[in-house]
Amino acid sequence: MPNDGRPRQPLSGHAVCLIRTSPHYRHDAVLNGLQSIGLRAETVTPARWQAGDVLVIWNRYGRFATVADRCEAAGGIVIVAENGYLGRDGEGRQLYALALDHHKGPGRWFPQADGSRWRRLGLQIRPWRLGGEWVLLAPERGIGPPNHAMPRDWPDRAEAALRRVCDKPVRVRRHPGNAAPERPLTEDLGGAATVVTWGSTAGLEALLAGVPVYHAMPRWIGAPCARHWDCGSTLTAPNLRDRSELFASLAWAQWTVEEIADGAPFRHLLFEIG
Repeated sequence: MPNDGRPRQPLSGHAVCLIRTSPHYRHDAVLNGLQSIGLRAETVTPARWQAGDVLVIWNRYGRFATVADRCEAAGGIVIVAENGYLGRDGEGRQLYALALDHHKGPGRWFPQADGSRWRRLGLQIRPWRLGGEWVLLAPERGIGPPNHAMPRDWPDRAEAALRRVCDKPVRVRRHPGNAAPERPLTEDLGGAATVVTWGSTAGLEALLAGVPVYHAMPRWIGAPCARHWDCGSTLTAPNLRDRSELFASLAWAQWTVEEIADGAPFRHLLFEIG
């Protein structure tokens, strides 16, 4: 068994990776990372889960959600992976989100308060920027657990509501997983007065760029520095609080491929280190 620290809960020594083999590097990195901390990592769902088993999945929807529910019911541990909240670090390396139980706000991880990891990511929090020419509506893909996924009709309802209550034009940026964007995100954010999203990572990119954000997702990960909004209300005064604590925490929820292959996020999530 691993000796990197005390397990946060007893581990069986067995892990299952259900990350798809394409792109191969994500799949291989997770397998290598699990093995590097001493777990016996496999790629086949067991007929019977045991307490302390570890399951790694991509988001939590469809078949993955069913398997995760069964693993947890037996006392197992679910780690949910997804694309990173901030895309890439300051050196251009792709980031991937990893958290216990769920993705985004409902997920759990264990940030440290010293801000050291945020500094290592090499990203800059821009000052709040007021003004702008348009309201940017940024829906997401609509996948995930029923209580957290964006309703399929939300983009149309939100667009109609914003056109009624806003005195600026509304620009819609479809999620890249659903439709190829017409412009780079930096261009859409560059002239945005505010961003309205269900819970897309575009909202986090906006917060990083200093653009005020409104969200509709319950327990959205960026909620401490945004405002909740529903289609039946106006846009109230923006939340312009300090964002350093939010991003320092988020730094511990996203990792590079190299770090995943080395086991760093699994040690962070499964063990009490230091």
